[in-house]
Amino acid sequence: MDTSSYDSVFDALAASERRQLLITLLEHDSQETTVLLGVPWRISQSHDELVRYRHVHLPKLEDYGFIEWDRTEQQVTKGDRFDEIEPLVELLCEHQTPVLDH
Repeated sequence: MDTSSYDSVFDALAASERRQLLITLLEHDSQETTVLLGVPWRISQSHDELVRYRHVHLPKLEDYGFIEWDRTEQQVTKGDRFDEIEPLVELLCEHQTPVLDH
């Protein structure tokens, strides 16, 4: 993995909202989809937070190739590059502490 790949992985994991989405996708079969409204992101569903998901978190993960996001159906699936981030997401799951959720 080159430096830019490492940068995108660590940037994707920098926000707790993105980590929670990636953890949720890790727990699903690669062929399953996650309906956005049903994802346990551990956030209140305030208007501002939903706007950040739609305009910051989801586009960023999609740009990096870690997810595919169907805006019409509001569904997320694992992207072509999910396998690059998967080992770190698994590590986070194994050692999950309250610190990771902030």
